[in-house]
Amino acid sequence: MLSSHTLILNEYAKKYLEQSKNRLAPRTFQDYSILINQRILVNYGYVYLGKLELRQISPQIIKEWHRAIQENYTEHNAA
Repeated sequence: MLSSHTLILNEYAKKYLEQSKNRLAPRTFQDYSILINQRILVNYGYVYLGKLELRQISPQIIKEWHRAIQENYTEHNAA
């Protein structure tokens, strides 16, 4: 079992994927890996969840992260 006491999200996500590989269907594991690596652990401006300790991730942080993703998407599609 993963302890969330002082883990940062990057570490937690990597350990989660390692521990889940054999219990998830191959396609599910692939989808989770893509989501984690291309959506969650990506630096969207000033909001980078990957460097935060799990206990630091609050609803407000998630809202800011989501807003940053939307802004990033809008900027890339406006060009």
